[in-house]
Amino acid sequence: MYIQFRKMFIGFSFLFFPADSPGQPTSLLANTVGSTWVYLNWVQPRYIGLQGISSYTVTVLDVTKARDVSTPDNTTMLNVTELLPATSHIFVVRAVSLVLGVKVTSQVSEMIHATTQIAGENSLVCLTVGLCDSKRYIAN
Repeated sequence: MYIQFRKMFIGFSFLFFPADSPGQPTSLLANTVGSTWVYLNWVQPRYIGLQGISSYTVTVLDVTKARDVSTPDNTTMLNVTELLPATSHIFVVRAVSLVLGVKVTSQVSEMIHATTQIAGENSLVCLTVGLCDSKRYIAN
């Protein structure tokens, strides 16, 4: 499908292809949480777009600000650093494609909450998707 525009007085026409955005990433999960970082992973969307996924952008929100952190490629994991200790953070992820040099993003994933640990405490390790065993820890 395309839309054709014509500029009659100049005498040219061109085709415009609507942006082919990838699908929405799913199953966003905070696997490991430290005092100033959260290790996230997610599942690639079923539809990756005609150009494929070039990267992902994770949006981090806390009480002071919102910021975007991008993956260097199409990997489905990211260690988000420089977070405030003992603070609740909200995370969402978007898939990014490059269509004719223009960034096209998917809809955001479902949001998740993760609270960073108090500085000096151990990190909770999630052993399986969605289930955490509070008796197993790794050091920050």
